[in-house]
Amino acid sequence: MRRSSCEYTSCYCEENVYLLCKQLCQPPLSQSVEKAWAIWISNENKTVAVWRQGGGGRAYDEEGLAVWDYHVICAVKYQDRSPVIYDLDTTLPFPSPLQAYIRRAFRPQASIRSSFRPRFRVVEARQYLENFSSDRSHMLKAGGGGEFVAKPPSYPCILRASGENNVMKFADMCDLTMPGVVVDLPSLVSALR
Repeated sequence: MRRSSCEYTSCYCEENVYLLCKQLCQPPLSQSVEKAWAIWISNENKTVAVWRQGGGGRAYDEEGLAVWDYHVICAVKYQDRSPVIYDLDTTLPFPSPLQAYIRRAFRPQASIRSSFRPRFRVVEARQYLENFSSDRSHMLKAGGGGEFVAKPPSYPCILRASGENNVMKFADMCDLTMPGVVVDLPSLVSALR
């Protein structure tokens, strides 16, 4: 899959990955996909360091360091291959081999303050498609003027029948009622089996 074949809206990674998971779960792509996951990245402080970011024309340091409140990527295991990562905001190859992505985006060997260390909610793609719901209210500017922090996608909101917005529940690594398993960086590789 090429980056150009993916729907992309800057600052709406959760929806970008939802649409990517949808593509991966339908023919013809589903025929070569063994497993796919949406991976939410955050921590208790909502300050997670991710390197090699550059999407959306945003300004980053020379190494592409971004401190996100949360970020969402997609992992895919194609038949008879190791998992790869699809990150629509990275400057790394698209897709990137899992180990290379971890090494360059999270720098596990570096000394990083605990307040910037990532935790991951790993959700099977089909489960993500069944449960994700966003009215985009988390992207409204404070003050009640109805303006968005970043321009929203042109397509309608992705809402379940209940109309519930569960974006921040997915990002909450302490909320164990949400789908998926929450792991730390050393456990991420084993979660993608």
